[in-house]
Amino acid sequence: MAIKVFDKILIQGINAGQIPARTQQAREWFRKRARRSGTTTAGDITLKAEQDRLRGRPQIGKMYFYNYDPKFKNDNKVLPYYDIFPCVVIVDYTKDGWYGLNFHYLGLKERATLLDALYNVTSDTRYDLATRFRITYNMLNTMSQFKEFRPTLKRYIASRVGNKIVEVFSSEWDIAMFLPVESFKKASARKVWADSRKKIK
Repeated sequence: MAIKVFDKILIQGINAGQIPARTQQAREWFRKRARRSGTTTAGDITLKAEQDRLRGRPQIGKMYFYNYDPKFKNDNKVLPYYDIFPCVVIVDYTKDGWYGLNFHYLGLKERATLLDALYNVTSDTRYDLATRFRITYNMLNTMSQFKEFRPTLKRYIASRVGNKIVEVFSSEWDIAMFLPVESFKKASARKVWADSRKKIK
């Protein structure tokens, strides 16, 4: 399947009369198809990513997949668990990497809630290659509609990121968000999502 899973679901949506990311009805349609896609591993997306999706440095407000090897992965106090294949929206840069919202730390319901809130702060409504989320840490931290972001904010060190950073185009956000490709180490997804729900409350 590789990254072609996006194309397949998008084509199905066009044939069904759905327009990606334009209406709530369309979003729900794509989310359901993504959950049923059969994609189960990170490699399905990254190993054969097209060249026009590969990025050397991610941009703030855009969404990406990449492989990640945390610096403190063996320290259970610092990282009781971690995701080696994050689905991240970049929020800010650091001197050695960036901060991002990794949606994999949320269960499906919470992912939908946060993504729907973020659709209200996109740079435009064309949903083309230039479209991005206009978000800052201060905005996320002070506005109640973004409360689901709390367990998702992670710091990523650029040197620990794999050599393929794959951009998810804006028309594919709802597909990417609900593909079952989270890859947690040291804990199950169910455990991670339960902890996240506690942090949100």
